[in-house]
Amino acid sequence: RRDLIIYRLLSAEGLPDGFRCFFCQKDSIAFYRCTTCIGRPVTCQGCCVESHTHNPFHQIERWTDGYFQKTSLSTLGYTIHMGHQGERCPELPGYHFTASFSRYAEEDLTFVDKSGVWTFNVSWCNCRMRPSKTDQLLDMGLYPATFRSPKTAFTIQLMDYFYFDLMECQTPAANFYNKLRRLTDNVEPKSVTDRYRELMVAARQWYDIKARIWAGVGHDPPYEASHGRLTLFCAPCPQPGINLPENWKESLEPSYIYRRQVNPDGNFGAPNMKTKRPDKEVFLNDGEGTFVARVPYKEHLDVTSDVKEKSTCSNLKAVSNANANRKDLECTGIGGCVCARHGCVIPHSMVDFQKGEQQKNMDYCICNALSFNSDGLPEAAVIYDLACQWGVHFQSRLERSSTLSIPRFEKLITAVGKFHLGSHIDKCFFRNSLNFVEGTGQVDGEIIETLWSGINPISAMARSMTKSHRQEVLDAATRDWNWKKLTGVEVQSLFDKWTKAVRGEKEAKAAFMELSSRLEEGTTRGWEEEEATALRKGGDALAIYGVKYEEAPTMAEVRLKLAETETSTGVESGATTWIVTGMNLQEAILRLKRTVTGLRGRGTVAEKTKVEEQRRKLQARINSFHSHAEAFYSTSPDNVPGDHGVVEVEDDDDPFVDEEEEEAECVVRPENAKLKLPSYVISSVSKPTPEMKKLAQHELKLREGQANDALRDLRVKLGYKALLFRDQVRKVKGYDNRTRAWDDVNKSQKKVDEYVAIYRMARTCMIQLGASKELLEVYKEMKEEDLDIPADLYNPNRTGQRNDKMSWFWLSPDQPVRGTEMDTWMTEFYRVNWLRAKARHARWDEEKVIVKSEMNNTIRWFEHRRETWQQRVDSAVANEKGGHAAYARRQVALSNRFLSKANTTFDPILNPPPEVQAGNPVM
Repeated sequence: RRDLIIYRLLSAEGLPDGFRCFFCQKDSIAFYRCTTCIGRPVTCQGCCVESHTHNPFHQIERWTDGYFQKTSLSTLGYTIHMGHQGERCPELPGYHFTASFSRYAEEDLTFVDKSGVWTFNVSWCNCRMRPSKTDQLLDMGLYPATFRSPKTAFTIQLMDYFYFDLMECQTPAANFYNKLRRLTDNVEPKSVTDRYRELMVAARQWYDIKARIWAGVGHDPPYEASHGRLTLFCAPCPQPGINLPENWKESLEPSYIYRRQVNPDGNFGAPNMKTKRPDKEVFLNDGEGTFVARVPYKEHLDVTSDVKEKSTCSNLKAVSNANANRKDLECTGIGGCVCARHGCVIPHSMVDFQKGEQQKNMDYCICNALSFNSDGLPEAAVIYDLACQWGVHFQSRLERSSTLSIPRFEKLITAVGKFHLGSHIDKCFFRNSLNFVEGTGQVDGEIIETLWSGINPISAMARSMTKSHRQEVLDAATRDWNWKKLTGVEVQSLFDKWTKAVRGEKEAKAAFMELSSRLEEGTTRGWEEEEATALRKGGDALAIYGVKYEEAPTMAEVRLKLAETETSTGVESGATTWIVTGMNLQEAILRLKRTVTGLRGRGTVAEKTKVEEQRRKLQARINSFHSHAEAFYSTSPDNVPGDHGVVEVEDDDDPFVDEEEEEAECVVRPENAKLKLPSYVISSVSKPTPEMKKLAQHELKLREGQANDALRDLRVKLGYKALLFRDQVRKVKGYDNRTRAWDDVNKSQKKVDEYVAIYRMARTCMIQLGASKELLEVYKEMKEEDLDIPADLYNPNRTGQRNDKMSWFWLSPDQPVRGTEMDTWMTEFYRVNWLRAKARHARWDEEKVIVKSEMNNTIRWFEHRRETWQQRVDSAVANEKGGHAAYARRQVALSNRFLSKANTTFDPILNPPPEVQAGNPVM
């Protein structure tokens, strides 16, 4: 197939059969073809020029010397006629010309299109009511490089192409223009006219003009420019007078759905070099995009003292760099704010840094973000990676400042994003964790990082631009970011958030209810009251979500508890003691076997001697156990395996016995013994007797107690291991100390493995004894992933807590957990996990409420936008501005398109049918 494609492409390089013009069907002495036109027709010179009257920027080739050579329409005598939609001006030759009305003479102009750089002869319109040359160029869809005496023009298609190439591909302007030169002449690209500087000037003007057209500035009556008017803001975020219902202040909805949540951050990846002539800077807009107005910001910096920041929490980069100056930089970076739930850049909130991420910079940034379209909102939240330090004296700084102000919020919340919180000290976690802030839902507070990753490639290119040009480019980038959020993310993103919220709330509720059912109601009621008090006080009181018990608990041996006596079940007297003895003996066998396995290949003489002594004692206990077994099986000797079936030799090798010795004799090892317990006997006989079945039922009840004890010990030991991680491994310094800490952890792990082995043995015996499916659902199979350490204990300020769920065995249903009866450590463990589970469920429940509110806000936002543009349509029609009216109608249609999509997507959620309202939520 590849060879066929190559053949077809090479065949197309020749003249087609017939050598006639495609259009006039006449022979010609010269043939031309257009490689841009579909089909690449071969024509004569006259037809080639005529067919490209309105397509001057096509690639033309001439058949010369037996192959096609690149040429242009200009060499064929093509002239671009200005005015009259590309046709010749009817007033030529122009008998109406006078000394005061001179003729626009024909001249050569350079045109830059996305297909390359071209030079054409231009014939201007010379009608009595002729527009100026620049106006004629604009009417033809060409943007002049200068407005005095234009010699270069750029096609509007090129300007848009350059904009999208910058936004999506981050192509530097120099590389972009070099690409155009190569498209024009790939053999000698430097021979192509250089219009790079002209392109840069025109692009700056074009970005500004397009932004004003998109914002409706050309339709609205002249008025004083408002801050941030050239940038669209977030549709779902609450904005009074735009996307909230008229009576929203009287609404019974929770106040947190009207909370303005902002996520500020600094970015040192967007510096700006100093320029030689800053006095020559020209700013095309000032404060109308995402950057703040220059003069008020400078006044704020001048009157605000420079606070020397010192980290009291963690050594974050922003703090350590706060007072670091950088040579030859006009700006060391930028600070900005996005809405914390959706990531839209907040207009008129971005600032430049002079040194580092100083308080006075971020104060101005955050105040502007909180003030944008938020008058009347009852609450606000600032989720900032330095909130633990920044928020301490923020209110006092506001009171002292003459340049800072925010609306009168009833509640102002500060918190730290979930990723950055991991770098803070543990005390900071409880004060500033979003997991414990009521009304935040499932926001992570890190969404601004996606903005920086999106615009940093553009910021790198803007490093050496003038300050004004850099600001305009970053304004364009953030404006484009918000547009992509609006068109490609908002509606679908809200639907996806709803789906996750429904699933997350259901799972979190189930986990919380399951844990609550295992705890005494009086105990949880006290914890709930404690939580309510802490949430009301805030600050250090929120430490209730952490572990208060600082020392690891001691281990106490737990004995089996017998619930029934032998006489009440018809079991022969002494059977309970005998079965308990056998179960304890099984545990001793298991421990010896683990010891032997652990010493394989590296046992010392002393260790071997110790093991042999243990074997001797264990064998004596086994023999005694089996001698007593005869009394309980004497009623049915035919159904009981003989002694030789009780003790077996398994396949695993003995590290203390040579291979030759093994081959010479059958070595009976006590750690491989199969005890004549009912669980073994009943699985080995074909027809168990009634007495044997009673013994089996008796053992089954005791096995439940054994499993409960193993799980209880396992929980305590895993909690102990978690504390070792928190208090030793994570805090000690130095190689030697850390090694000792890990030795303690490894010892604890051996005990964990032992309890797991005992539980698995108990469950296996329960299966052999005929345990029901219901019972085995309670005593589940123990898997490795179930044994993860409860991270809430040793690393509370970690990421990824929103979907945390305790493993099943922490909720063992053998008995309700009572605080007065539990070990101090286990009481603390359940208290922390219960409070965390309750908080997780609350955040997921809030997420559902917030997402539904945002869906309604989005619908009203599109309705408001449609109404705004419809008013512009009416105004344009009244003022007989046909083009203005047409553009406004296009925006109305676009708003209707967005509105229709939002209604279709959200309606099943906002207006579910009655049967869905009574059942499960819409997924």
